[in-house]
Amino acid sequence: MFKENKGIDPISNPIIIFALIVIVAVGTLFYFSKMKGGPSKEVEYKTYINKDYGFSLSYPSNWTLDNAEMLGGHIVMLRENISEKRPDAQVRISAGSLGITSLDNVRDQITSSIENNENVALTKGPTDIELRNVPGLDFTLRFTNPQGSFRAREVLFDRENMDCTIYSVVVENSIEDFWPDIEHIFESFNFLKLEPE
Repeated sequence: MFKENKGIDPISNPIIIFALIVIVAVGTLFYFSKMKGGPSKEVEYKTYINKDYGFSLSYPSNWTLDNAEMLGGHIVMLRENISEKRPDAQVRISAGSLGITSLDNVRDQITSSIENNENVALTKGPTDIELRNVPGLDFTLRFTNPQGSFRAREVLFDRENMDCTIYSVVVENSIEDFWPDIEHIFESFNFLKLEPE
């Protein structure tokens, strides 16, 4: 003779039903966050400080940083290391005597060159900005050339005795992957407080 099992009935027990719903919901959210390229871990950052030219910035630790002296200044190149061939995203910081005559002239040159070029479209700016009392100009554009479509952002600062530009370019089909890193680098850029001599 068989005994009737009077144990837990998973269908009629609301606690088990609730637990199953939670497990399915969390699993679904996890799956779709991975499908959309959601971050699998926190991004770690490194800090770069250049005391000679008076600036600092933060950049993703999985990017490469190279320095080079140039005639009258300094260049810092940041490149993502994920793409197999050439980098899909890079940032160049130039500081020194860059020949910026005035931000108004730069604004006019940007506007004029974009108006006369069907392969370039201004998507933001040029906007006047200021960082530690240093005036600047910020703009973002999209452009195409034989290598493909790209998004670029540039910020120029007209600092007394030393100009500074931050220029980035990202392959258009990699915008979702790298634009947040680009924005982080721009937002973390700062001029060092210069100590009186």
